Amino acid sequence: MPIASNPSHSLLPTNKAVANNCICAIGAEEYRPSTFVILISQQHKCATVTSHFSATHYNINMTDQQKEFLHLCVVEQTDYKTIAQKLNVPNSTLAQWYEELKEERLKIAESRNLWTRKKIKMPFGDFYKWYLSHERKCFYCDITEQEIKELLDSGRLTTKRIATRGRKLELDRKQPDLEYDNFDNIVFACYWCNNAKTDTFTEEEFKKIGQVFKEIWKIRLGK
Repeated sequence: MPIASNPSHSLLPTNKAVANNCICAIGAEEYRPSTFVILISQQHKCATVTSHFSATHYNINMTDQQKEFLHLCVVEQTDYKTIAQKLNVPNSTLAQWYEELKEERLKIAESRNLWTRKKIKMPFGDFYKWYLSHERKCFYCDITEQEIKELLDSGRLTTKRIATRGRKLELDRKQPDLEYDNFDNIVFACYWCNNAKTDTFTEEEFKKIGQVFKEIWKIRLGK
């Protein structure tokens, strides 16, 4: 259930009683541990646990224990008591990491919010691996989020929907009659391609349209 109105608010558990029973939270929502289990051998080291998750959302200065903490807390939604036992660190240290790693937590929160909005049935851990393993550019016109930001910041791209859509890549189903749970059917798409494709064009048809968009972006970007 929602526990904060502002997604940027810190949800750091500040006292021992709360920390002992904490359900890890990110963004503006509280997430309880899901029922799925990612099988990880007990004897594997921290680096192995996080090896399936790209460094995209991990600060290079983080220790392996901190990376595993993020994985357990935010991805697997493990409670603090279990994490403390697994990592052999006190709750006070976990609480400190939770605050220090806020930027990384919020990055993961973006992908979880996307997973939630689309009502994707596959476990979040599986979706998150897919999310990190794909280049962040539009499948149809190749524009990246950084290029979108550049165009928006310079005034070379505008839309009335920018408050809710446009800054971030979206999920598109290449075949709209299939579920989002099919890894082979979902791709990243910019707002403009996703909005134009609807359920009218096939993947092959819209790839051709996307190339027209691509040329327009190149001109606006001065490439």
